Amino acid sequence: MLEPTMKELATSHRLTDVTDSFPGAELSVITEKKLIAVNFTAARAREFIDILGALPQPGKSTDCQGHHLLWTEAGQVFCFATSAQLGEATLQRDLGDTAYVTDLSDGWIAVSLTGENAQTLIDHVAMPDLSVGAFEQGAVTSTLFAHLRVIIWRNDSDAFTLLSTASSAQSFLHALRGELATAANYLERSHV
Repeated sequence: MLEPTMKELATSHRLTDVTDSFPGAELSVITEKKLIAVNFTAARAREFIDILGALPQPGKSTDCQGHHLLWTEAGQVFCFATSAQLGEATLQRDLGDTAYVTDLSDGWIAVSLTGENAQTLIDHVAMPDLSVGAFEQGAVTSTLFAHLRVIIWRNDSDAFTLLSTASSAQSFLHALRGELATAANYLERSHV
């Protein structure tokens, strides 16, 4: 019996064509994405900005050269793109020894929650305050959801991208779908 290759193991968690509709909102897995972690020291932050032209403030994101930089923690940003053009080798070449670059695309899942009721639904599901006044467009936070680390990014006024580790993708998606369905049910009953 042949053992699975590392690539087969790394991609066995992939979820494709996963879409759920809720009243006024849609949940879908973003299958075409690149997610690259960029780690740097505070001493090299100025060089990082000089090379890429941007560095998001804590809890924020910024657009940069056709992709998005999401602040994840001190000395780390995630470069997120829905295009295969962004590559680890390209970023490492551009940044040189200013930062360490790691492609996380196969290790993380990205889920999109969009629609006029996305805000209302996520308010019932997420622990942090994600209301418009507290969590404006471009904001990023890291939290726990169903005992899993989740990075939440408000990428539009009525759109959120949620990132979590792919090794727990099935559990994450199951819990998220269940919580969103419960919230949608509650909202429908409370408006009757």
